Amino acid sequence: MYGQILLLSIILIPVLGAFILPLIGKYSALARNITALVMVALSFTAAAFCLPAALRGEPYQFVLRLPMSFDAVFTGDGLAVFMAMVSSLIHQPL
Repeated sequence: MYGQILLLSIILIPVLGAFILPLIGKYSALARNITALVMVALSFTAAAFCLPAALRGEPYQFVLRLPMSFDAVFTGDGLAVFMAMVSSLIHQPL
């Protein structure tokens, strides 16, 4: 359960930020920037907590059961965790 929460955090925090940050930016650029920094830090930290399990060869996995025998499977293996950590640190200038 712990690993599933971490994987969902890595995925959903940036998606949530994509919707929230423009709204916060209408009121204050400083608040928007601080919120963006917090979201990046949370996403990076969640990925960092997944790293030891991935390096041991026991990646976390989240399975979302869908109708008609379709499944969405999210696996936090070594490459996925590394890419999540690197992509959370990439900075796009404003």
